[in-house]
Amino acid sequence: MPLSDAEKRAVALLRREGAAWRQARWILLAISLGALLFGLIPWTRLVFDLTALASAPNEVVPYLVLGIAQTWSAQGIAAVVGAFGLFVVLRNWRGKPERTLLLGLVERQLGVEAARQSNPESPDNKESRHG
Repeated sequence: MPLSDAEKRAVALLRREGAAWRQARWILLAISLGALLFGLIPWTRLVFDLTALASAPNEVVPYLVLGIAQTWSAQGIAAVVGAFGLFVVLRNWRGKPERTLLLGLVERQLGVEAARQSNPESPDNKESRHG
C-alpha cells in the first residue's frame, strides 16, 4: 500500500523532528539544569542563615526576611520549570516513543525503500540518486 503525498510529508516531518531532538535535548538539558540550580542554590544560604539565627535567637535579621520575600517566587518557579525540563529530557532521551514506534512500523510495513522515498532529504537517498 503506497503512501499518499500527505502521508509522505508527515513521515518526513517525523524524521526531521527526530533529528532535531538529538541536538535540542542537549540544549534543553543545559537550560533545565541552569534553571534548577538557580532555583535551589540560594536556599542553601537560607539554611545557613537560619542555623546562625538559631544560635542567636535574640537578634532580628531583617535582611533574611527581605531576601526570602524577594526571591521566593522567582526561585520557586525556576526550580519547578528546571525539574520539569529535566524530567522531559530524561524521559524522552532516545526520542519520543510514539514517533519511534510509528516510524518503525512504516519501515516494516512498507519496506525500507518506501520509507526512504518518504524522506527525499535523507543522506541515503542522495547517495542512491547520485551514485
